[in-house]
Amino acid sequence: MDNTMSTTKLSLESEQISYSVNVKREHEDTSSDRSYETDDPMLMTQNLDPLALLNPDKRRTRKDSGRKCESPDERASRLAKMSAYAAQRLANETPDQRANRLRRMSEYAAKRLSLETSEQRAKRLSRMSAYAAKRLANESPEQRQARLARMSAYAARRQAMKKVASPSTSDDCHSANSNYNNIQTMPNQS
Repeated sequence: MDNTMSTTKLSLESEQISYSVNVKREHEDTSSDRSYETDDPMLMTQNLDPLALLNPDKRRTRKDSGRKCESPDERASRLAKMSAYAAQRLANETPDQRANRLRRMSEYAAKRLSLETSEQRAKRLSRMSAYAAKRLANESPEQRQARLARMSAYAARRQAMKKVASPSTSDDCHSANSNYNNIQTMPNQS
């Protein structure tokens, strides 16, 4: 049996070019997997993954963005720099850029929420609840007062918006409540 196999034979006469490429075959007794060995080149390429032909055997995957041997101080410094950069970008953005960013974030959140399953929703809500409970348990009295003031201001704004939207509905109830609030906030005159 011949150890070489001619894959291309073109003759060189006058204007024709001849290429003769000889490929040395592996010893058949050492090969354990012969499923890729065929004489027909079309069958050989059809059996292989086309991406494996173009790419090397070992594909490089992207490493973690953080360094492996980073100290806690280095990590804190890196995160502080990232936070400062993000804050600077947000401070310098135009109203149009801000509107576009918020619109993209809203669309992304709506898409994610529309695709989540009931189990995922339950997990998300339980995580949010646990996080809120932890924050409330750890807040100082000053933080609590500030939070309650924000909530009160928000409720007042919403109430004012409702009044503007429908001024004729339940005016008696609102006027009675506002009179009660005025009485409570008035200093004692006696």
